[in-house]
Amino acid sequence: MWKDRWIKAIKPRERTFRLSEDTKKRGGGRLILEVKPNGAKYFFFQYFRKQNGKSKRVLVTIGRFKESTKTTGMSLADAREKGSEYESLLKKGIDIKTYLEEQGLEEQARVRKIEAAKRRGSLGQLIESYLAAMEADGKRSVKSVERSLIIYVRKPFPEMLKRKADTIEADDIRL
Repeated sequence: MWKDRWIKAIKPRERTFRLSEDTKKRGGGRLILEVKPNGAKYFFFQYFRKQNGKSKRVLVTIGRFKESTKTTGMSLADAREKGSEYESLLKKGIDIKTYLEEQGLEEQARVRKIEAAKRRGSLGQLIESYLAAMEADGKRSVKSVERSLIIYVRKPFPEMLKRKADTIEADDIRL
């Protein structure tokens, strides 16, 4: 069984390599750790499915391993939890890759609707929603983005903030 400290101690090699967590259980699937030459580590869920009468290995990306509190990613516990969700889908007879593709299409449609709604708003509203989204994601650069917006948008083009974002042309903002 893996531990977070063990994963952190793995050194990269010249080529990408994968390690499999041996859980001593058959069927379902297993957690895979991929280590890139640059030191980045990613979790995958591996399972097998029948295709044209043959067994085919399928890897589903779970996410990047969180090396420290300063990096984004997920812990080993989070990856195991996601892996157990995928296992339960397999037990119900649902192919994970197909399921995730369907979910992705729904997510893309939702994002497109949100983006279209944002374009209908004013530039000021668009900026505020962008900053709120950055803050919600925990990005540290929110203050620097705000300063840049004040310098490059709010001071030289205050009238632009009231205009609809999709009506602003390149000629409108040339100095």
